[in-house]
Amino acid sequence: MAFLYLPTALLVEAYPLPAVVTSCEVGCPGNAFIATGSEPAFVDAVVLPFREILTMALFAAVTVRLAQRLRSATRLTRRALGPVLVVACFRCGAFAVALLARRLAPESDVIVVSLWLLALAVPLTAVAFLVGLVRWWVFIANSTQRLAAKIDAHTTPDGLRASLAEAFDDPSLAIVYRLEDGQGPWADANGQPLDLALFASGRAVTKIVDGDRQVAAIVHDAALEDDRAFIDAATSYVLVTLENHRLVAQTSSLLRAVRKSHARIQAAADDERRRIERDLHDGAQQQLVALRIKIELAAERTGDGGGNGAEGATLLRKLGVDLEDALEEVRSLARGVYPASLAAGGLVEGLRTAARRNPLPATVLASGVRRHSPDVENAVYFCCLEALQNAAKHAKGATAVVIELWDEDALRFEVRDDGAGFDESLVAGGAGFISMRERLAAVGGVLATRSTPGRGTRVSASIPVRAEQR
Repeated sequence: MAFLYLPTALLVEAYPLPAVVTSCEVGCPGNAFIATGSEPAFVDAVVLPFREILTMALFAAVTVRLAQRLRSATRLTRRALGPVLVVACFRCGAFAVALLARRLAPESDVIVVSLWLLALAVPLTAVAFLVGLVRWWVFIANSTQRLAAKIDAHTTPDGLRASLAEAFDDPSLAIVYRLEDGQGPWADANGQPLDLALFASGRAVTKIVDGDRQVAAIVHDAALEDDRAFIDAATSYVLVTLENHRLVAQTSSLLRAVRKSHARIQAAADDERRRIERDLHDGAQQQLVALRIKIELAAERTGDGGGNGAEGATLLRKLGVDLEDALEEVRSLARGVYPASLAAGGLVEGLRTAARRNPLPATVLASGVRRHSPDVENAVYFCCLEALQNAAKHAKGATAVVIELWDEDALRFEVRDDGAGFDESLVAGGAGFISMRERLAAVGGVLATRSTPGRGTRVSASIPVRAEQR
């Protein structure tokens, strides 16, 4: 324009005609601005051809570049601007063809066709903008609807990112988070710090603010940057999901704290039971044994005197029998606090010993059961013992009880009887079941019962096993 078009306004005798339909044949005016007496020869021989070649090359290059941009654009950009870019390529290409035809064949019909195409490209450009807008509005409406259908109260941050990426057709969409309560560096979903400017290079960033804190940012296609529907929907869902995730994490933390507290209480109770066992064994039991010996000695001495002494000896021996019964009760109580067979032989041995004393015939089946921590073994033992006692007391018509244990990815047990069964809704809240659930919950276990009238009862549980115990 500066060197090949504007200067020639002062050098040519007449301006070039765009096309045959705009030619002048009669009474054509000359160039009123010509500064020389006649047109220099080099203008027609050099300047005019050179500038037309450059102009054609320029429009051809623009056409190629637009086609490349259209091909390399993201799907979102093509969705919004594709129609406009197609019309722009068409118009620039038609302009280059018209210039070439005017140079090579000024009288050709190609020039007329090219001019009509150029004229048609003007309304086509407006229509292309309208088509792009309509396509974009429909896309955003459908995307928002799809997103609303995918999001629920249990959506995780990773699930939200995937839902946003799928709904808005942006596979590379990412969500980054602000550490240290909105004051620290940016980090990815795994908590690894990152440089947001470098991470979002060539893409748009929508920062999400909760009150006065920046909590997250969405890195997305630049085509979505100015769309309020996307920004509002994405921001709202991210805030809700993060808040739900925070509440879930807080609830999980509280549950873990409750379980740990329950486990500490259960461990303290077990320690207290063991202390009572030692006290009974080392204190009351030994005193009763000593008292039994003294009564036997007194009975022997009294019996040697004859007469009423024999009656006194008999009475003392009767007291000795009563004392022996009391001593046996103390021993049974001590064993009931923490059975020696359980401590020495493990679960299977402890349960077999308990099964032999059970009023209802009981069988213990075990497969690959290893030793576990005392709190786990104690919980399983007393739950099975409670189930045995329940079967003996309440399972009408029962003839046998089976205790089955197996140890794979978790320590599991099942106590089943062949009695009349019961209605679970009536006794599920009983003290025995509550005690079993609490014992198992303290070690991370879960209790399950299955019983229907006339079909017996099954009490089962599963306790996770740590990796080092497998």
